[in-house]
Amino acid sequence: MSTVTDLCSIGTLFAFVLVCAGVLRLESMGVERTFKTPYVNSQWIAPAGVILAIILTYRYNQNGFMNFLTSTPATGSEMSSLSVFLHNIPLWIFVIITLILTGLCMVRKYSLIPVLGLVSCLYMMSQIELKNWVGFMVWLAIGLVLYFSYGYKNSKLAKQAANS
Repeated sequence: MSTVTDLCSIGTLFAFVLVCAGVLRLESMGVERTFKTPYVNSQWIAPAGVILAIILTYRYNQNGFMNFLTSTPATGSEMSSLSVFLHNIPLWIFVIITLILTGLCMVRKYSLIPVLGLVSCLYMMSQIELKNWVGFMVWLAIGLVLYFSYGYKNSKLAKQAANS
């Protein structure tokens, strides 16, 4: 049952990530829309938040922080370094995306609200086990194949092109 709930959670969080990324994309394109999110410049807030998060994590969980960076098993754990690294892959993905997004915030001056939404959803996704990520990727791939094959089969443009 926990696998089903984790797949449901990761799917929902992924949808929120797409919405937040879509809001950032629309803002950067300058598309006129009727609903607008309040703009708070994240140029300096996002980097300060990331630096503060790193400092606080190191300060209050120094062993966990160093174990994460070195893929060292926790004291008393029977996991190997490889299994620790594999277990931490989602968190590494979160860290890399957060650092890239922070750089983009400094350059493109994104709005803080969608950035916070994107980062918080990505963090929650990173706390889900790797086996559920694999299940999610398989589920997503099957869904996209079905979605696009149905769309292509029932597309009016494809039928018009075939008749021409």
